[in-house]
Amino acid sequence: MPDDIARDAWLRTTAAGRRCYLSVAAPGSESTALASELPAHLKQRNPDDAESKAGFENFVVILGRVTEIDWLWLRAQGHRRALFRWTETGMLQAGWLIP
Repeated sequence: MPDDIARDAWLRTTAAGRRCYLSVAAPGSESTALASELPAHLKQRNPDDAESKAGFENFVVILGRVTEIDWLWLRAQGHRRALFRWTETGMLQAGWLIP
């Protein structure tokens, strides 16, 4: 299923968007200089569909679910803090906390 989600998202991207995933070196690789690592033939243009397929290897969709937010506002007149929590059924519970 995650592969299907990634594939569907990939198919909805534009050529310009897919270009970002066509680096020569693997994402996260160390570099001695600031570089985009795009192949030389794509530095000035977007890839066509065939050229962009290689970028799927570097593409991922991350699914997440926020279940809690601890909010803090710092100010000289007095701090404010609140907690927002979502239950398993999706109900929001919120309230103030002592900062």
